[in-house]
Amino acid sequence: MPAPPPSCSPSWTHAPPELARQYAWQALPAVVEAGNFALAQRYHRAPLEHLDMVNALSASLPLFPAPDTPPRLAAELMNLVKDVLIAAAILRGQGQTAEADALCAALPAGLANDAMRALAQRELDAPGSITAELVNHQMAQEQQDQQT
Repeated sequence: MPAPPPSCSPSWTHAPPELARQYAWQALPAVVEAGNFALAQRYHRAPLEHLDMVNALSASLPLFPAPDTPPRLAAELMNLVKDVLIAAAILRGQGQTAEADALCAALPAGLANDAMRALAQRELDAPGSITAELVNHQMAQEQQDQQT
């Protein structure tokens, strides 16, 4: 069977560099899991680049919004933590454990309030914690609404 043309290639590394960078976030978890840390490093963006945006959002949005309101702040925080976890895995995979630990400590330290710091730390320790807390909060609110 002949090889597929480059436009059908399953490898995003054959895409033009700007296109590969734009969509690399979709493949990075798998690239890291596969242990290709050099490739992951090449396409990973600065892990704390959205820290200021998350802090700015925290001034106007609640972490746990009312039912039927999108949890934008929690979602942005979750994405930020995910970026840090991927970057830390890349660093650890390249033998830079101290740098990975420092990055994981820098995230909560850079957040604007205690609630976000605590939530981010839980997500760093146990990925999926933010989603679980959002669901639990929403279920509790819905149950409370049903009782009133």
